[in-house]
Amino acid sequence: ITMDVSENNKQTYTQGRLYQTERKDNSITADTIYTKVSINAPNVDYVGGVAGKNFGQISDIIVSTDSITGKDYVGGLVGQNEGRISATNVQVSNINANNYVGGVAGLNGGTIFASKVEHTNITASADEGFAGGIAGSNQNSDKNVATISSPYTNGVAITANGNTVAAITGYNNGKIIAGIRGNSGTIEIYGTTINQTSTKAPTGNQDLEEKSFYAGFVTAQNFGTIEFGGYNKNILTIKDGSKINFVFDAGYDGRSNITSLYVGTIAGYNSGAITNPTIKDCSPLNLDVTFVTSAINNLYVGGLVGVNTTTGSLRNVKSINNNDLSLDVKAGASQNVKVLGTAKVFAGGIVSKNDGFVSGTTNKTSVKSNVYVNNPTPSSIGGIVALNNKNGVVYNFNYAQLNNTQNPTGGVCAASITDWLWVTDSE
Repeated sequence: ITMDVSENNKQTYTQGRLYQTERKDNSITADTIYTKVSINAPNVDYVGGVAGKNFGQISDIIVSTDSITGKDYVGGLVGQNEGRISATNVQVSNINANNYVGGVAGLNGGTIFASKVEHTNITASADEGFAGGIAGSNQNSDKNVATISSPYTNGVAITANGNTVAAITGYNNGKIIAGIRGNSGTIEIYGTTINQTSTKAPTGNQDLEEKSFYAGFVTAQNFGTIEFGGYNKNILTIKDGSKINFVFDAGYDGRSNITSLYVGTIAGYNSGAITNPTIKDCSPLNLDVTFVTSAINNLYVGGLVGVNTTTGSLRNVKSINNNDLSLDVKAGASQNVKVLGTAKVFAGGIVSKNDGFVSGTTNKTSVKSNVYVNNPTPSSIGGIVALNNKNGVVYNFNYAQLNNTQNPTGGVCAASITDWLWVTDSE
């Protein structure tokens, strides 16, 4: 079954359960499983496989279909969520939108709990926009704290021309929770690929618009909180070939003026609070950057966070069962990465650039970092932090073992950090 919807006739479907429904006080539960209903509404906002907007409860539902297409605020389950979604499963071959697109919700202002997105291709075409495997954006509303808890993605590909994209949610100023203290809960990301591109039609000497790009597996930009319960069952798992790809092509003799790329496993850019991150099985942070007749100023790559700002904190970092925290960060031509032009690479085992607070546990977390960089422009590499600015504090790490680096020319490359480190030199 396929629904073709235009701006003129969209109201025809506002009472239907599969399109533009506003669920307010009632709920949709497991009695109904929606399958094989495709929606084609390229000029319509708020499009979802179950509801355009949700203010009630949706639980125990499977959405399995070929395609869902809308304009802005498009999700495999709902376009916008201000209610509660739990224990749902989305398997949509293709979800297409201009902006605010996600596997579960395009925009989440409510709660998404224990929901899965599998074998789904998500595409956002806007030049500046938000895309995520679970939600395009997780933003607090006037009444709710936007919350994503125990998310799961498997075999998901997110492709965005915009500048904020992640496996869970592109932008977060609410909460992302692995599990409530004392209860099981995880953030699981398997075989998930993030493809971020920026191109212009080859019509001569044109420049790409000046802007920065953000990418991460949990979120691209964090201004809220990311919480782990602090127990070994509240963990982050990223594996099965999950990776981040960047391709920038200005076309012919054009050149890009991209200020910076920010990339991290948990967050590309952090101005919020990340607490008790417990790492179990994480693939290397595989970053593949290709510039075609393009240039970039700075590439910030961190094992957990790309850039940690003055208001950002990353506290009580540890691995499962308190073993050594091993993180691999790869950026350079030796890893099929082409960094051309004047790009400077700052690669850190935990954080690339730190202006805030980064700490291990009170037992002092041990870190083993494998950082690979091959770039003609001088770079900074650090076992924990590549560039620790004057306000940056790094605390409670037992030691930092840095292996297999290429072209290191500075940064915080400490072989032993026994208590805390406060570097006063500015960038």
